[in-house]
Amino acid sequence: MIERIIQRDTWAKVLAVLLALYMWYAAVANQWETRVYDLRLEFSEAPGKIITFKSPDMVRVTFEGLARSLDKIDPARLTIPVDVSSLEPGTNQVPIRLDLSIGGVSVSDIYPQTAVVALDIKETKPVSVRIETRGTPNEEFEAQAPVPDIEVVEVSGPRTQVETVVGVFGTVDITGAAGTITGRLVPLVAVDAQNNTVPNVEVNPSHVTVSVPMKSRPPAKEVPIRAQTQGAPKTGYRVKAVYVNPSTAKIRGDSSLTAGLSYISTERIDVTDRTQTFTYPANLIIPQGVTSEVMRVNVTVEIEEDIVSKTFAGVFVQIQSLPVGYAFNLEPTTVDITIEGRRDVIEEIERNMEENSDYLEAFIDASWIREPGSHKMVVNVRGLPNTVRIESIEPSHVILELRQR
Repeated sequence: MIERIIQRDTWAKVLAVLLALYMWYAAVANQWETRVYDLRLEFSEAPGKIITFKSPDMVRVTFEGLARSLDKIDPARLTIPVDVSSLEPGTNQVPIRLDLSIGGVSVSDIYPQTAVVALDIKETKPVSVRIETRGTPNEEFEAQAPVPDIEVVEVSGPRTQVETVVGVFGTVDITGAAGTITGRLVPLVAVDAQNNTVPNVEVNPSHVTVSVPMKSRPPAKEVPIRAQTQGAPKTGYRVKAVYVNPSTAKIRGDSSLTAGLSYISTERIDVTDRTQTFTYPANLIIPQGVTSEVMRVNVTVEIEEDIVSKTFAGVFVQIQSLPVGYAFNLEPTTVDITIEGRRDVIEEIERNMEENSDYLEAFIDASWIREPGSHKMVVNVRGLPNTVRIESIEPSHVILELRQR
């Protein structure tokens, strides 16, 4: 009896809980709420036209309604359609509206309330395909003009953009190629007259298949490079050496043309009145029908002073500061003087000696002699510029005999 009463009370409690939950849900579901979602705009097509600008992509929408109705909104899937099909080319302001088919829900606000849409006439035109190569093939091959399988393609897009397109451009890499390249798929890019990429246009087809024929090159031959100079450095200077960098060139051509070539010359390099070493970028003189991997070299011309020696024979020895009251005898009375210096300086001394034989003076200093007798005297020279070196005086000493009168 007691167990039946307890069991009956348990079921009553469960029913009471379920009833309470139902009453709570009914109360909550019937509450009036406001919810805000960010929704994506979905722009329609514009026949014959192209959208070149649109803003914004999303708007903030405020919804009001019963909670149970608002729960039916899925912001991830809900979009707002924007009809641009009837708009004219140019910039347009389009109102943003959202029509809902969910009962009990209303839209209280959309921000922003308008979208900005720019349209342009859609245009298509044919243009030529230009393919260029990039890189260098194997040295034994020479690339010929690339051949695309399609020479004319269509570009389409906004009229203002399409009008600037002058062609489409593609690049094929031929680095290291040792034979004809075939079946290379190359993407195309629309370009204007300045070879700049034109955006917002489509190329159809967007790729072409390109072949690049390769031609075998004539056998190579490596020959030295000889530098040619003309003129002469300033008097007193000379060309010591000429260095070429690089010193060799790899040439190619028919064997009838290259067989007799033992070297390649540079253009003539003028050294007139030069006084210092210099480097000159010289072009090579390549015979007709011959090619060279090197077309220009750096030629260094080393300039140095032109040092020469000159002997002046029979120069009289003068006696300086001879003591008073003495007779003298000098043996020998002349010496040979050999000097070394820059050529122009030595030549100037020669001219002066021809005009005045005493220009170059040999002398002995007798100021230290106090007694008669035989004295071995060192011969000195004066009258020479500082840039000239005395190489020798022959003899270097003379004998001075002094006797009282």
